[in-house]
Amino acid sequence: IVYVLTQLFNTKKERSFDSQFLKLDTTLINKIVLHSASDDHKEIVLEKSNGDWWVSQSGKKVQAEAGSVDGIIKELSLINVKTILTESKDRHKEYEIEDEKGSRVEVYAGAKKLADFFVGKFGFNPQGNSMVSYLRKAGENKVFGVDGFQSMTFNQQFSNFRNKTITKLNTADISSVSILSNGTTHSLSKQGSTWSLDQNTV
Repeated sequence: IVYVLTQLFNTKKERSFDSQFLKLDTTLINKIVLHSASDDHKEIVLEKSNGDWWVSQSGKKVQAEAGSVDGIIKELSLINVKTILTESKDRHKEYEIEDEKGSRVEVYAGAKKLADFFVGKFGFNPQGNSMVSYLRKAGENKVFGVDGFQSMTFNQQFSNFRNKTITKLNTADISSVSILSNGTTHSLSKQGSTWSLDQNTV
């Protein structure tokens, strides 16, 4: 009898909330808007155009670093709730997840908003020996505890997304390089597999 009652109450406890924080089809996502706490909550827009992702902020628009957006989209599908910390707005400050404090994440498929939530600070789960992130859906008071590094994933600066590649070259095709430094020109040249600097082997 004790066993049956224990299982019954445990089942009810597990089903008291949905462990899936977001329900969305990530293949439809073509725009993500971030207001990161680490970037003074300035709007960062990640938008897909002709198969490529672009990032813009304060009038600047550049191509996004390959894979930087993929990591965020993948994280959106992996958020599983472990516990509900509070349903009181008065405790939002405790988790740094107030509207003006937390990092806001808005997800779109065209003009349709698929998700809108806030990410607060990190915590530590001593039982699981793991990090915990605190999340809250916009317009709601519930604060959810989630195992993982969402507080870091969604709290990034504009510079983290921009493509920092200056040029793409196949190094095997390079046979000579000229370097102008302080008014002096230096020449690197390749003969076979040997490189020379100003005709001196290096």
